[in-house]
Amino acid sequence: MASSSKHPMIYWAQRSENVLLTIEVEDMNVTLLKIEGNKFHIQGSNKEGVKYEAELELYDSLKGSDVRRIPTARHVELIIPKEKEEWWPRLLKTTAKVQWIKVDFNKWVDEDEENEAAALPEGMNFDFGGAGGGNNFDFSSMMGGAGGPDFGGQDFDMPEGADDDDDEDDDMPELDDGVKA
Repeated sequence: MASSSKHPMIYWAQRSENVLLTIEVEDMNVTLLKIEGNKFHIQGSNKEGVKYEAELELYDSLKGSDVRRIPTARHVELIIPKEKEEWWPRLLKTTAKVQWIKVDFNKWVDEDEENEAAALPEGMNFDFGGAGGGNNFDFSSMMGGAGGPDFGGQDFDMPEGADDDDDEDDDMPELDDGVKA
């Protein structure tokens, strides 16, 4: 890797069948994207001409020819199929900490939750890796028409004998208006 290039910040997440990578360089013009086996290499520059480059030795092999790039001007988003459908314990072959690679918690799903995320009830739509790249949870499915919680039409009445009127302020003395005679 050329010493005049910077490392881009890379966020990653996975599914059993894919690795999701986000290269955090705004308006990056990608001049090289090479994925062969467990080798990942990307080069490019931003609109100011700053060069970025990253070479990674991944935990296992990917199908580089099947890479999908999600169109966005803000950063480079890639979905890369794994050679073997399995969960990786980490992104890289090495166990050493790399400061410019972070977990993408906006897209992360735990292994035991992968099937649950794929089969969410209607109205609870999470988009893990779509063009929005975020959490598209429909909060209106949890709310009633008046903006409060919807308890399925259940009526919560006051216990018998409890006074529903707000009489607490009847026992309060009048406030002084601050004018002295």
